Amino acid sequence: MAQVICGVDISSVSLEACLGPDGPSGSFPNHPKGIAALASFCQEQGVELVALEATDGYEKQPFALLWAQGLPVAVLNPRAVRLFSEGMGLLEKTDRLDAQMLIPQPAVPRSVPPQPCGLPGPASHIAHSAMRLHAPRAHHQA
Repeated sequence: MAQVICGVDISSVSLEACLGPDGPSGSFPNHPKGIAALASFCQEQGVELVALEATDGYEKQPFALLWAQGLPVAVLNPRAVRLFSEGMGLLEKTDRLDAQMLIPQPAVPRSVPPQPCGLPGPASHIAHSAMRLHAPRAHHQA
């Protein structure tokens, strides 16, 4: 069975959610109560991954609040999503179409679903720094 992915197009005022071209969709305000409603929508639909497009920082609060609700969330590169859309021949740009393009299409060969990422924070920055400090260094031989 295919993974249930919810694509969410983000603007400063709204979150346009979509579960495929013919699946359920919804529009939610981009504030904590609207994000909570989006989380409920995703949980009711059995969503296994929420795919957000990075949008001038407007994705940060939805990412954090959805992640806090226990939903796996992936943030996608908007340029890559746009190129994918163009490659699929979708030149129009609407919020619903943008949300659909965040969902890997089964008909696309070698389509790799986005992977959830963890919440960034001080602990992850410390861990990343420690890994760089303790990573083995390659020795150059002359």
